[in-house]
Amino acid sequence: MIKQIHMCCQSNVSTPVRGNLLVLLLFGTIVLSAQPPNYTLEPPTNLQVQGVECAVFLTWDKPLAINSPGLIGYRIYRDGTYLNYASGQDTTWLYDFTVMPGYHTYSVSAYYDLTEYDYPGFFDESEPVGPEEITIICSGSLPFWEYWDQASFFYNDWTFSPTQGNWSITTIEGYPAPAATFTGMPADTNYTNILSQYSYRLNTGPFNCAVIHFDYDIRLDDVSSTGLEQMTVELYYKDSWHVMDQYTNTGSFGWEHHHHEVTDAGESFMRIHFKAFGENSADIDNWYLDNICVTPVCNPPLYPSGDFNGQDVLLTWHPPDCNQNVPQSWIQEEISYHDGNPDTTAIQYFDWVYGTVFDLSAYQNALLHEIDFHHATWGFPCSWKYRIHVVDWSTYTEAATIGPFFTSGDGGWEENIPLDSVSGLGGGMVGIFLQPWGNAPDNAWPRLTSDNSGPQGVSLYGTFPDYQTLNPSTTGDYLINLRILIPEEKEGNQTMLPIPGSTDQDVYGYLIFRSDDVMSDFTLITPDPVMDTSYTDIDPPISTGYLYYYITALFDNGTCESISDTVEVIVTHTPEFQENNITVFPNPATSLIQVTNDQPITGIVIIDLMGQELLKQTITESKTVVDISKLPNGIYFIRVTGEKTVGVGKFIKH
Repeated sequence: MIKQIHMCCQSNVSTPVRGNLLVLLLFGTIVLSAQPPNYTLEPPTNLQVQGVECAVFLTWDKPLAINSPGLIGYRIYRDGTYLNYASGQDTTWLYDFTVMPGYHTYSVSAYYDLTEYDYPGFFDESEPVGPEEITIICSGSLPFWEYWDQASFFYNDWTFSPTQGNWSITTIEGYPAPAATFTGMPADTNYTNILSQYSYRLNTGPFNCAVIHFDYDIRLDDVSSTGLEQMTVELYYKDSWHVMDQYTNTGSFGWEHHHHEVTDAGESFMRIHFKAFGENSADIDNWYLDNICVTPVCNPPLYPSGDFNGQDVLLTWHPPDCNQNVPQSWIQEEISYHDGNPDTTAIQYFDWVYGTVFDLSAYQNALLHEIDFHHATWGFPCSWKYRIHVVDWSTYTEAATIGPFFTSGDGGWEENIPLDSVSGLGGGMVGIFLQPWGNAPDNAWPRLTSDNSGPQGVSLYGTFPDYQTLNPSTTGDYLINLRILIPEEKEGNQTMLPIPGSTDQDVYGYLIFRSDDVMSDFTLITPDPVMDTSYTDIDPPISTGYLYYYITALFDNGTCESISDTVEVIVTHTPEFQENNITVFPNPATSLIQVTNDQPITGIVIIDLMGQELLKQTITESKTVVDISKLPNGIYFIRVTGEKTVGVGKFIKH
């Protein structure tokens, strides 16, 4: 093929300048020719690209011509941009270790010295072979930790741009030592030196239902405090750079920890830049960096609740919120009916609730975000236990129970108590009630305070959970602030907010953990994942007291588990209840079982080993036949209840 000359030196392997004119140097004068030279530069052949872990291995064959005069090497292009140079006509391979996961194209051209074509001092390249396509899928993923324990930049693939400059590792300083440092000496002016983490290990792709946490520690030993020497911390994700923090030398400061939660970095690849730049590096002594971490925190199961039915505990929850199209613009509204003056309080009780009914008729799509409340001072440093009850006031039914929580101190304002974005109550009336569980049943703390004026709103108290019979407060309005989130209106149309937990994308199961003491270790009670969003804990190990549960979500990618809030369940076996003596026959069985009890049976429930209720049957006799033919083979529990009896048996279906 016919190629034009490009005027460049052999040591210069940058992209040749392409044009329409031949450039010749004749007797010290530049002569422009509209006619291209008549020579053929053969291209390489048989380009192959192969993924090797998180790199790309390229091979090709030399040009087909037996004799390719002037061939001195090859130019490699990635995604249409010059990447590297392979020197020597027999060097027909290259590893690309800098490629990021994703889709890429590669091509290779042959590079020639044109002396053999009567153009000494000129070089040119052939048409490329390719492009060849490849998609890199990296097995590496988060979390990423850099504590500099190896005292090396290269152990975790740190690079520098444009040069290393004054970046180094110190084994003397750190938090703890060693640490990365950018030193002021030797002095450098008008400098920019970037420490960069450009690695497949910052793959956030699997974490499309998570928040990415970015943490690091930084310290400055200053010299002149000019304000002209800077350190910028940047993250690259979603195809753009984001400045996280920026520091200037306005005085020394000790070790500081910085934490960022990046909510929109999932399904991407991150890079980290620590950019030191300024006018005179001698105006600082050292920047120090340590404990750099990028960790995913998967979204947890939502709204867990538990109920004891006299024999078993039924747990229910919502799946994690994995919706990737949550609007970023929110409006927060605060609603309160008190005058802000914590004037008075009264004796309160464990089995009573105290709170306010809020009017949300103007907020159709509201989510319940958080509350503040004020409680009275005991007089000694104490932390009091309590729960929050959210009530749909149109039906007097409980929409959510949140907690238990513990107060931050003896008395005063408790702020930013989360309500887990409870949805579905906008446009109506909603009750927010505190149930104190500290100190003693007849002298319960925390004690909600009131303003002793008004009332401006509806503040109520009384026996839990008889919400319909609660009494109006006689001491004014309770000091409770409710904050809600509503979608921002855009161009006159309201942006609808997806309900958290409305999707179970990428969740393949759940694990249940239980403890009889919230301060003790929890025990896994479901070795095999639960596939539904409910679970029955059959005949738990205590007869009276408290049980605590939490649920973890397992994601398809197997990269992390997420932990729900802890659920507290009160276990109170009714004294009048007696255990049944039940008989299941035949056992094992294939299609029918006969269930016999020494007392009349009112209900039968069959439960699998995962705690899922598979069959319910209501009867009025002491003997019944149950069809199990549609159940898969396995081991099952059968729970039998009567008017004042309850019992659990076991049978095998085969």
